Amino acid sequence: MSQDIKSKMIKLEETMRSLVMEREREIKGMLCSLFAGEHIYVGGPPGSGKSYMGKTLLSLISGASDFANTFTAFSTPDEVVGPFDPSEIMKGNMIRNTAGMLPVANLARLEEIFKSNAGCLGILTDILVDGVFVQQGQAQKIPLLQALATSNELPQDDSLAYLWDRFAVRFWVGYLKSRDNRLKALNFRKGLKMPAPITSIDEVMEARKLVSDTPVSENLQMLMLDIQEELSRNGYSLSDRRLGRLQEVCHADMVIFGASEEEAAIHISDGAWSNIEDIRAVRDIVFKKANPELGEVMKLSDEVALLIEKMQKIKSDFGSQSDKLSKAGSIGVDIKNAIAKATSLKQTSKVAEALAGMNAAKKASESIIFEIVRG
Repeated sequence: MSQDIKSKMIKLEETMRSLVMEREREIKGMLCSLFAGEHIYVGGPPGSGKSYMGKTLLSLISGASDFANTFTAFSTPDEVVGPFDPSEIMKGNMIRNTAGMLPVANLARLEEIFKSNAGCLGILTDILVDGVFVQQGQAQKIPLLQALATSNELPQDDSLAYLWDRFAVRFWVGYLKSRDNRLKALNFRKGLKMPAPITSIDEVMEARKLVSDTPVSENLQMLMLDIQEELSRNGYSLSDRRLGRLQEVCHADMVIFGASEEEAAIHISDGAWSNIEDIRAVRDIVFKKANPELGEVMKLSDEVALLIEKMQKIKSDFGSQSDKLSKAGSIGVDIKNAIAKATSLKQTSKVAEALAGMNAAKKASESIIFEIVRG
């Protein structure tokens, strides 16, 4: 039975990856967090598909109830937990009608969460931090399995730190890099039709139980402590509370997806940063300690991404076609060299995954050169 559940969850990941392009790492983090009982944050510029991951996940799980809301400074608690029920008010009870609202949802999308006001944030904190909804002073457990919070910016107010801390796994995404993928996205969304559900809410609950019932690897715990200490030595603080929550995410990767301790521990890099400027440095530290080969290939992947950005800038700059082609061609050689280095590393599944992304970037660079040639 447990193998059947694992196979279903692996199929769920594969299907999501086929529908949400260039988000392999985010999808794995989202699913591992779901099975670990943790919420997830995805930030990035407008239109970068942050909420689309949540919509896709919902469509692939039958029987899952959902809630979605875009927050503003003028949002009210009624938008989150429902209005007060007039029939209950007549009886002297301040009871809200929660039908279709966050307190009864399995999955939630909380868009622009940090733009909300104190009234909504207080309720969200109770629900996301404590897993309860308070009605007339009575705390009620809720069925929420995971909230996906999104925003175009990180929290700017220290008063949001407690809520921000509730998202064990955090990602910052950009626009699609590959021209081919951008074209696929255009064509795909014109006739958007999601496939039939891959699994059910009951099976997701079984996966969560499987994770919680399986003992955590002591080797994983020792490695996580080593990483925590290494981060501290480099000036990055990772609290014991956050480390404990990230342990559950790493553990879920091992139980459901069969990751090794070294592969699973890289999830720490997605929970140990607080500022966008720190993401790469934190990731380098974690990868170097947990999985040196993957760390090296991710470093090369970052270099390729920067080279693609540079090539895009060259295409947009003023200048002669021959000059642009010369510069872009030189960058193309650098990209090929980076891929050659990555290919020479020990090939694990994670390294191969990162290498696939680099090869997609190489195709994107070839498309840019073709655009320059066409003028």
